[in-house]
Amino acid sequence: MAGIEIDRSAVSRCLAKAIAYQQVGKTEEAEDWARELIAHLQLAGILTDRVGPDVGQCFSCNDTVTESTGIFLKETNDWGCYDCCK
Repeated sequence: MAGIEIDRSAVSRCLAKAIAYQQVGKTEEAEDWARELIAHLQLAGILTDRVGPDVGQCFSCNDTVTESTGIFLKETNDWGCYDCCK
């Protein structure tokens, strides 16, 4: 297994608290818990900093996609744009 052993209970707690705080309108607290969740995923090697401003091209239409305009298709290890790959 790559990365550090993941603490599943901590990940679950972070996710649950982020959702709960968001649902009651406490956005700042929700974001704090989401950041902690991201930190756990990064430590475990699940989430990496492999994307930059331009992440690649849509495999279908060849448009340039970014993290905000595209989706990563884990099954094929390709990027797609929201317009044609929803």
